[in-house]
Amino acid sequence: MTDSNATAASGALRERFWTALMLALATAGAVLWLPTLGLAVALAPAIGLAAWELAILLGLSRAILRWAYLLTVLAVLGLSGLVGLVREPLPILLPVAVFWLLMLPVIFRVGDVQPAKAADWPMLLVSLPVISACWIGVLALHARSSGGAWMVLFLLMLVWLTDTGAYFAGRRFGRRKLAPSVSPGKTVEGVMGGLIAAGLWSLVLLPMAGNPLSWLWLVLLCMLTAGVSVVGDLLESWLKRRRNLKDAGSLLPGHGGMLDRVDSLLAAVPVFALGFLLWEATG
Repeated sequence: MTDSNATAASGALRERFWTALMLALATAGAVLWLPTLGLAVALAPAIGLAAWELAILLGLSRAILRWAYLLTVLAVLGLSGLVGLVREPLPILLPVAVFWLLMLPVIFRVGDVQPAKAADWPMLLVSLPVISACWIGVLALHARSSGGAWMVLFLLMLVWLTDTGAYFAGRRFGRRKLAPSVSPGKTVEGVMGGLIAAGLWSLVLLPMAGNPLSWLWLVLLCMLTAGVSVVGDLLESWLKRRRNLKDAGSLLPGHGGMLDRVDSLLAAVPVFALGFLLWEATG
């Protein structure tokens, strides 16, 4: 690598770090200091931006259609809250978690990515419960009577550490491509690094587990969540490649768009929230 390339790479890494740090601090502040209803409102702009970018990836080329999709997403979120899905989230968490688990073997077997030109109406419909389940999952965890805010932070850290572990392990040890036709930069070694990071982070839950079997459930849940978070990232990469786009947007320096930041969470939150709430209910 030449000096100019090394300097550019170092600058990009610094830019990525500072953007991630600012986002993390803002998110942690909202999670810790806002009530659940306030957090629901605070998350709406981020979800709206991600939905706008997703609409582009799914082929809504006209602004009026993207606005209609955005308003539909926000209306579905509001309706989800009104019907009590934050208090009883399983009806939406279960099918969406199953969807992401079914995507695990599918996304890694994608062959050549064919370009798409028309709007993906089935995907647009599926995206509504997928986005809603992420929002509901965060709020359901946050609304827990004891330590809800800290559990949301634990989940966010789990996903961030998985991504960070995969990034650095992939840079240092990456050899075997994970899904070359979808995301050529991702490697098997990188994913292993992310899973190791997730496993180590799960040690934080040891005091609340009560017994080794209970803690083992939580460790497996964390590892599964970490694996599914990679699927969310890969699915977005597949959508971008179908539209010949590098990033979903350019809002966040070093990170692309808002969707590039929350793609892993769209998959991870429903799986973790479902598993943790079931563990808590049977514990």
